[in-house]
Amino acid sequence: MGRNIGLTGEEKGRIQGLRESSNSVRAIATKIGRSKNVVSRYLSAPNDYCQKYANVNALKLTEAVKTKIFNIAKLPNIHTARQVQAALRIRGAKPIQSLTIIRKAMSVTHAYRKIPACPPLTLNCKLKRLAWARHHQLEQTNWAEDVFTDEKKFNLDGPDDFHKTWVERAADVPDVWSRHSGGGGCMVWGAISARGKIHLHFIEGSFMAAKYVSMLRENNVLDCCRQIVGPNMVFQQDNAPVHTSRLVKNFMNDENVELLLASVLAGLQYHRESVGDTIAQSSRRCKAVSDGARDQACHFTGLGGFGPACDGQFVRVAAETNI
Repeated sequence: MGRNIGLTGEEKGRIQGLRESSNSVRAIATKIGRSKNVVSRYLSAPNDYCQKYANVNALKLTEAVKTKIFNIAKLPNIHTARQVQAALRIRGAKPIQSLTIIRKAMSVTHAYRKIPACPPLTLNCKLKRLAWARHHQLEQTNWAEDVFTDEKKFNLDGPDDFHKTWVERAADVPDVWSRHSGGGGCMVWGAISARGKIHLHFIEGSFMAAKYVSMLRENNVLDCCRQIVGPNMVFQQDNAPVHTSRLVKNFMNDENVELLLASVLAGLQYHRESVGDTIAQSSRRCKAVSDGARDQACHFTGLGGFGPACDGQFVRVAAETNI
């Protein structure tokens, strides 16, 4: 049943007059033909009767609020729905407690998409890989003497904060580079070949050319590679500045190490990814433990497949925490 209209000015005057004459609420309601609740509500607050107030349960996600959400989402420093919610409060909008409402409003023009950790391949890189594949398609290349190397870094404080963000559906997802050692991390170096694997080496701190040469020399890495694949070893490494430095080139020349040509490296992404996947699969069995508030250390186990140096042992790698 619908509600009746509010009290008119005449009815309000009659109620006040009857009340001044010491009539009860029931008697006033009977004489003016209105309900007792209406008369009681008017007498309790005559000045506030029938005033319109904003309902706390009223619609919060209005068109104006949606426009604010869209404008906030376009800002470069906004990545999550929680950040949008905080920015809405600063701009004077009603507090929207449910993040689902924000996601529902932004899903019309925006999408929660994953940000790539590196830019896509250029046309030049694709052409080089295609040319390399065509060149070696019919050629019987002996890969038994090649050693493929790569590095893999692990963050001890969890993944980076650049996984997903709100992006317009018609816009391209921006490229965001992850941090190098935020909150502590470690790096491992490994190598594989058609005849076996080389045991992992752990790198502490920044990976520089001098540290790379020191690792190869002190651990007799090149001699171990020759023992596995033979004296005519071909050493593969990517075009990182650490590997292409003059110090590393001079060291490789002194050791009589044959390197793969830079033009060939453009087509060896599959082999480099295979090395990284092998290292990652073996290191997923690693167990990270915290030794303090400032220092963290990780104990790696289960790396028996990479040689006797890691077989059945715990290798401790201290990683400095940078907060």
